[in-house]
Amino acid sequence: MKKVQLWRTLLILFALAAVIRLIHIGSIPFIGDEANTASEALSFSNVHALSYYILLRFWLLISDSIIWQRLLSLLIGSIAVPVCYVWLASFRGKTVALLTALLLALSPFAVEFSQETRFYAFMGLYVDLSNPWKDIPLAVGMACCVCSSNNDI
Repeated sequence: MKKVQLWRTLLILFALAAVIRLIHIGSIPFIGDEANTASEALSFSNVHALSYYILLRFWLLISDSIIWQRLLSLLIGSIAVPVCYVWLASFRGKTVALLTALLLALSPFAVEFSQETRFYAFMGLYVDLSNPWKDIPLAVGMACCVCSSNNDI
């Protein structure tokens, strides 16, 4: 019964994050950085987030529409929310994990980064998946991703 409850919680968190990130995704203007990201993915000219650019290059084989490009970041940003929950629940408890995952799902920064064809959402998920130090709060890793942005929010 507990596994069913866990999967239900993870699915609800993912769905909440995805729905919030889908709002107005097509009405946001396509900025120069996003166009640059798409061209860098096709030419592999940027080696700083190479794994994201490789993933984006294969993603663009299906379609190169603006909304399709943004859906990759949306999917990655939405996956980061239940991953955050699982990671924190293992050592901080379910309540802290749920509150943190909800904050990540509703965070304006996380939502914006998940609506852009940029690697910021990917880096947030990367922090979730690769942080071996359980005594460092997830917020520190997410703050590093947020602070590395050059967007005026």
